[in-house]
Amino acid sequence: MDIIATSLPPEPSGIAALGEVLPSFDAFSPLCMRVNLPDPEQRLRAITGSGMDVGQATPDLLIVARPVAEMREQPLADRYDDVALVACAPEEAAERVAEIYEALKPSRPHLGQWAVPADAESLEDAAEEGLLFEIRVGGNSAGIVAAERDDSYGFTGFCMQEIAVNSAHRGQRVGVAALQRLTREVPAHTNDVLWGHIHPDNVPSLRNARDSGRQVVTAHVWVTPTGYPGMPTT
Repeated sequence: MDIIATSLPPEPSGIAALGEVLPSFDAFSPLCMRVNLPDPEQRLRAITGSGMDVGQATPDLLIVARPVAEMREQPLADRYDDVALVACAPEEAAERVAEIYEALKPSRPHLGQWAVPADAESLEDAAEEGLLFEIRVGGNSAGIVAAERDDSYGFTGFCMQEIAVNSAHRGQRVGVAALQRLTREVPAHTNDVLWGHIHPDNVPSLRNARDSGRQVVTAHVWVTPTGYPGMPTT
């Protein structure tokens, strides 16, 4: 069950009260519930140390965000001048992304649990907004980056649809430079942010986001009250 809106505070008492709603959905055999917690690190510590019967709380997805204006003020990556963004078509971009994900499987066997490659359909809006790009380094293809306008979680701004860097250019801060280039392409208004979802175990993507200036501001958290099985694990 995904809790879309509630007047309860994101505190142990509020989370416990939400858990009391689950029996109303027994006909659907709920496993747990998912809530959106601002300042997740502090909130999760509060839940753990509250002594209340809240159940188990496990981060599912982190939302990383920062105002575009602030990201543009960050020091430029040392590869910034080496990187260029060139508009491309959704079909071409999707093919490149699929190749990059496939090449990553041997070194990141759990990647499929964290993220799925963007397909041509999911990249169409980014292309229509002029925010779908091939990343090039020295004229060579280095990956794909895409964003689209999406006002969510109380933000106005742009959601990252994809950033995928091929193996030949990974670990060289090309992704950071590409994100910095992207912030100069998005038609941002005052207070617009660049945000995206990252699984907490996807350390490389989380590092790339933080190095480009974004910060963890909220998280989707699985909350499993006592007596419920919770999300399956592998």
